[in-house]
Amino acid sequence: MPYMRRIIVAAFLLLTISLTACSTRRGFVSAYAKDALQSNEQRVSSREDLQRVLRQRTRDHDELWVKSGITVRSSNTSRKIFFTSVVMYQAPDKLRFAGSRVPVGTLFDVLLLGERAMVFFNREGTLFVGSADELAEKSGAIGGLSPRDLVSAALIQQQLKEVLESHQPCLVEPQGPDHLLVATRRANHQNIFFMVRRADGLVQETLVRNAAGEDQLRIRYRKYEMVEDGETKVLEPFPTEMELEIASQGVTISAEVGEYRLHPKLNFSPQRARRTYPMSAMQFSEDF
Repeated sequence: MPYMRRIIVAAFLLLTISLTACSTRRGFVSAYAKDALQSNEQRVSSREDLQRVLRQRTRDHDELWVKSGITVRSSNTSRKIFFTSVVMYQAPDKLRFAGSRVPVGTLFDVLLLGERAMVFFNREGTLFVGSADELAEKSGAIGGLSPRDLVSAALIQQQLKEVLESHQPCLVEPQGPDHLLVATRRANHQNIFFMVRRADGLVQETLVRNAAGEDQLRIRYRKYEMVEDGETKVLEPFPTEMELEIASQGVTISAEVGEYRLHPKLNFSPQRARRTYPMSAMQFSEDF
């Protein structure tokens, strides 16, 4: 698979990785969420315990701005790709993801406005326009996940709370002395599994499988930090180091979140381009 194509895959996966923002890094209260959570006796042993903990500390976030460092590795090559990304999200259906690298500057800019999709390549000054489904096809379908799936996966604690409080079928059962397994199925027949730590109610790993039982996306949350909302002064845990595996693409993506903004000014204006083409004409370059 060409490297630019991998970068587009990484772009949408970053929506999974880093749309978990709140305030700025100055709001971090402790180096790791575990101490603060355990001091409040948040250990969970049942579905009811988990729901209680999530209601107490997980808010609904409808506007986010996140800056992250991304490293992409492929099983087909020893080469590593690093770039800095900025992600903007506004509920229910506005997404922007831009990748850049020193000294090149902006590499690409992906914009989703409802069902409309645009991809801008800065070097060529070229804009491709089409639908979100067309963009998913061009980027290797990302294991069949849509951008909206990736957003919900990014807000992992919020998503878990919504699963537990919805009317959709949901299984919660112990997994040894340290974890609870939460499993559910979406309307599109995707199966989603959450491995939750009993010590603090934080999601340690998620797995998405398709209807055939094939792994699509696995996310491991390596580190959480407590973040203070600058307006409400409420503390909430967010993942700051994550690793994603896409088995079908042979790609592993690591992310370290560097800055969060919960109440940002967001810009969803398309880039100016010298040339504009339909999404079906988009080509990927080996060198980015």
